[in-house]
Amino acid sequence: MSKKPKPLNSRAKGKNYERKVGKKLAAWWDIPWDNPGKLFHPTPLSGGWDRERAAGDILAPADFPFSVECKNRQGWEFRDLIHGRRFQGNSTDERKSLPLEWMDQAERARAGKHPMLVLTRRQWEDYVLLTLEAVGFIEERVGRVRELARFYPYGLRLYTLDQLLELDPDALGRRREQG
Repeated sequence: MSKKPKPLNSRAKGKNYERKVGKKLAAWWDIPWDNPGKLFHPTPLSGGWDRERAAGDILAPADFPFSVECKNRQGWEFRDLIHGRRFQGNSTDERKSLPLEWMDQAERARAGKHPMLVLTRRQWEDYVLLTLEAVGFIEERVGRVRELARFYPYGLRLYTLDQLLELDPDALGRRREQG
């Protein structure tokens, strides 16, 4: 008789998602996953590590221009971003929407980098929310990137993670090791 897989607690689910996103970013930045510095691995101590060395949920190299926060959670919808409030069924809650709260968290954890919020929920693809500042940084280097949505009141743009991973990392500041 086969055993049912044990459900993940939210911390394990979050770390698994951070690893998944980190592996995609490492491949994009051309850094092996098993690198000695653990670059693009989840930040130790759930992001409570030294913010000068590790901004956000993923430990990125110095030349990576983004501070990455990852959220894999049910209970949010894109309409939460449109209205800025949480929806419960057909009515709104007075609390700020979860994606906006998470973007605030990404802004606080940025440590001189551009905040990048990578978010998903079960059976959705990976989406990225960027500030206008981050979008300007990207567009100065690679030209216009068509967003999926604009959230004007909050100065945010929505993309898929796959869409951003198609951009030239060298144009965004990746430095190649001198050998």
